[in-house]
Amino acid sequence: MLGRWWLAPVVLCAVLGSPASARAASGLYLQLGGGYGAWSGNELVTRELDEPGDVPLTGDGCCPSGSLALQARFGLALFNTVAPEVFAFGSGWNLDSDQAGAAFVGGGLRFYPLGMLDLVGVITELAEIPFDVSLGIGAGYAIAGSDDFGYEGVVFAVDAMAEWVPSPWFSVGLKLDVFLPSYDSFALTSRSANEGRCLDETATQIFDPSLGGRGDGVIPREQAGTLCPTNGRGPSTTVVSPQLVMTFRFDVFD
Repeated sequence: MLGRWWLAPVVLCAVLGSPASARAASGLYLQLGGGYGAWSGNELVTRELDEPGDVPLTGDGCCPSGSLALQARFGLALFNTVAPEVFAFGSGWNLDSDQAGAAFVGGGLRFYPLGMLDLVGVITELAEIPFDVSLGIGAGYAIAGSDDFGYEGVVFAVDAMAEWVPSPWFSVGLKLDVFLPSYDSFALTSRSANEGRCLDETATQIFDPSLGGRGDGVIPREQAGTLCPTNGRGPSTTVVSPQLVMTFRFDVFD
């Protein structure tokens, strides 16, 4: 029984037989991607020890040698030149044992240089070449760690993408994302209890009984602003992620 397998070549022919364009069409788009996440930096603790809240003093495990990375983006392309978009990116490692990972969620703008040049009449003769390039910038919320232990902060993101556009409503391409997270100077040792430890100027947890709390430096998160040192900082990391992406477009302007 063939079932619905016969639909696959029909869809493929429809995609490849559609009129090509050198630029992304105006309208809504959904982009899905997957690839590799390369981490670099220091002081990032990526795993818990045996007891809850019992974590390495320094960045044991920072950084993973490599990780699976997935992302999704949703945006609105305007005049084939610029697109406001939102994004979600996830990266995980040690998936077989001490699971750990990171996620970035935010928004930004995507720019299409070929569309901009075409808009001002510079490259009109290239309009039928089925390739496009774009550049993105963004910012948002960052989280990293494992299980109940981890860090939170903000992230700045940039990316570059090259696409093959065989159809006005579909494209496939290669994308390079660079994420620069800036984590808070407070490490959560228990997300459920909303408590953790202050970090010093080297991003190391402070085990200081005088801070109160349980006597091992663990304090309620809401007290971090008054008890943590002003020169503390979070881990310093960078994530570079090459990915294969597929983009599905929906023309809402017709």
